Amino acid sequence: LNRGKLEQTKLNLKGKGIPLCFLSPYSKDIPYIICEGFLDALSIEKLTPDFEIGTVALLGNPSKEQREELKGLAKANEIVLALDNDETGRRYQNELLKELALINPYIEGLGLPDGIKDVNELLQKKGVNGIKEAIVNSRRLTPFGNVKERVNDIMENFRIAKENAFPIPGTLSYLGEFFRDGILPGLYGLAGIPATGKTTYLNLLCDEMAKIGCKSIYFLTEEPEYRLLLRTIKREGLNGFRDLVNLDWIENRITFELTPEYTAESLKDIVSGIMSREGRAIFIVDSLHALMVSRNNTDVREKVILKTELLSHIARDLLIPVFFTSFIPKSSYREEPNLGMFKEAGEIEYLMDVGIILSSDRNKTIEEEKLKVTLTVIKNRFGRLGEKSLIFETSRCNFREDK
Repeated sequence: LNRGKLEQTKLNLKGKGIPLCFLSPYSKDIPYIICEGFLDALSIEKLTPDFEIGTVALLGNPSKEQREELKGLAKANEIVLALDNDETGRRYQNELLKELALINPYIEGLGLPDGIKDVNELLQKKGVNGIKEAIVNSRRLTPFGNVKERVNDIMENFRIAKENAFPIPGTLSYLGEFFRDGILPGLYGLAGIPATGKTTYLNLLCDEMAKIGCKSIYFLTEEPEYRLLLRTIKREGLNGFRDLVNLDWIENRITFELTPEYTAESLKDIVSGIMSREGRAIFIVDSLHALMVSRNNTDVREKVILKTELLSHIARDLLIPVFFTSFIPKSSYREEPNLGMFKEAGEIEYLMDVGIILSSDRNKTIEEEKLKVTLTVIKNRFGRLGEKSLIFETSRCNFREDK
């Protein structure tokens, strides 16, 4: 195996790290196919000398030593990943890809047919020609390359994004002026001075989406669940909490409160776990500034940037819309809505896809318990900018369009 000492084998490791298992002498002039198991690598070797390729076996979970070796190999050679076509193999492949793509931006993946677990099974069922076809059908895994090469991937990503968009409820149809494709996966920031109705508006959004069958996960960092749902009780004209049970759509509302174990770093696993049971949902963090992080050695600015980055990863990796609320600095209370209002403790305006500001002039209350509020979309990667005049009915905890 070109690896020297016999003790460096899978059956006689004695606690040592497993190096990469090359099945033939190394050459800088050929591509290398990286397999998970030894039999997979042997199966590919049956193509030689027709195909000028090299094969490498990981012999299981890629170790730290193997990852470093693979980085060196990726610097000099073309790499094709051919790990098992199951959950574990895909996880290993994604982990390797993140590391190797920093060294070589043109990593490919073997085109295993559906229903085939690994290369050895492919050999058994379709013979050498099946492996040849899989090599020919290899595709680039990294998001690099010119547009001509990647146009199909780009179109597929666009299709997936639109497919994962949430519909806009009819009661909030005016949002369609800004989001024509619906509420797409991404990071949405909602800012405003106190008492302009940030929480009330997001609670309204969740209620109305629940009525059309869409689920939401509402994470409260500042107030208890009962205060959030009191808004629903008032708006729906209910007598109390027990009446909520009679609403058939309320099962689409999922809420939980901040406790010490719920840090920004843990939210992705929590949301992913909820979605595995409940199905797709939008995720709301109210508010960003009160959300805790486990890293206590960072300053406020770094914490806010870290929290925003983690939320953007949830939106990207889980393909869901993620909303957060943010405060406007006191120095900006009298300013016209602008993107800099998100900048108080970190440059989060660069990380979010959509920025929305709720603003009002309390000196222009139109009548008792009704406040004129302007919803301004000041950043929008999914559509146009603009504003919409709303009426905030404070006693009913309701917003309606000011027509």
